[in-house]
Amino acid sequence: CMAGMASGLIPGLHPNTLSWAVLLLPIPREHAFHIALGLACMNVVHACVEAIPAMLVGVPNPDTAMAMLPGHRMTIKGNGMHALACTIIGTTVGGLAGLALFPLYGLFAEKTWEWVKQLIPFVLAFTLAALVLEGKKWKGKVHALTTVLASGALGFFVLRYSHVQEPLLPLISGLFGASTLALNLHNPSPIPEQKPERTTINAGLIAGALKGCAGGAFVSLVPAVSASEAALWVQKLSPSKQAGDYLALTGSIKA
Repeated sequence: CMAGMASGLIPGLHPNTLSWAVLLLPIPREHAFHIALGLACMNVVHACVEAIPAMLVGVPNPDTAMAMLPGHRMTIKGNGMHALACTIIGTTVGGLAGLALFPLYGLFAEKTWEWVKQLIPFVLAFTLAALVLEGKKWKGKVHALTTVLASGALGFFVLRYSHVQEPLLPLISGLFGASTLALNLHNPSPIPEQKPERTTINAGLIAGALKGCAGGAFVSLVPAVSASEAALWVQKLSPSKQAGDYLALTGSIKA
């Protein structure tokens, strides 16, 4: 639990990084089950806690409100506590729903994995194309395409020519951690005083969490598709009208 809190609160510190560090320890094989249980607990706690820096770190300037993520937009308006509560509700409901449906999911994954494995390249290509075309203007599409090509070239170079034993760990830490911290040091987050308000669990939050549970199942079957891409697809297929419902959806996917 403490490791999950640390990875959730520290930008750039991912549970996979800590899991890799644990696997390097000389742990007796008879304790493997306890280690696996501990890693599972770490990921659950991380999914709940990571919403806090996600709302407070990297908040853009208010002048760019239309380009903000829903959580940042609510934080700028002083509703960050409500946004955080919606995310945690989604994580909790999605986690419980996923736990209840896990036996069915395991049976489905076992029966369909060979078929799904053949579709993964097409799903990834289609997802990348959708992300590039998501921009409303050509300038945005060009920027998205440039980012996809640059990240692909970086990944290819690192995996092909790096002499580091585990090159993905420093690569991911640099991309997600160092960049976020550098941006916040250069442009401190303009976070106003937050309003204390009570969040009521309603049908919209529950529906968002259940949709997120389906998206999380999709993410676990298709490697390289993250929670963000899954949220994009779910939102396209079944749009959430309220920002809080969308946050519940994203929180549920990560659970």
